[in-house]
Amino acid sequence: MAKTFPYAEAERLAGEIFGIILDRDADPGGYRYVLHCLESGEKSVKQLVVEFICSDEFLERFVSNRPPAHTARMLTRLMLGRDFENEAESAESTRKFLLQGIKKFVQELAASREYMKEVGSNRLPPLGHQLRPDWLPLDAVEE
Repeated sequence: MAKTFPYAEAERLAGEIFGIILDRDADPGGYRYVLHCLESGEKSVKQLVVEFICSDEFLERFVSNRPPAHTARMLTRLMLGRDFENEAESAESTRKFLLQGIKKFVQELAASREYMKEVGSNRLPPLGHQLRPDWLPLDAVEE
């Protein structure tokens, strides 16, 4: 169980979570949720920070349509309060960001109804790296 906060401190933290993570004022329902989590010890501040950063709102507003290196840098600044120390750290963080994102994307594809209908649990995907005639070559796809 996470730390429980007295009302005044939970109230301050709830507002700060919205301001710092989502860069906006709290909406009433979200505020009550965060306040409850902090007062009851249902979730820690860290758990709420991760939950907010992984939210659809955060991803749409701050991650969508941005290059992976930008997102890795922004998340490092947001979570650790610092920039990358050097280009090697930048490259490694971007690599980790991409690999973890790819893993999640593949897991979601494999869990989809379409995959289960077309491929199922006990067969291999039929095309591999071959292209269907109606697909563009991968190197022709704009990034």
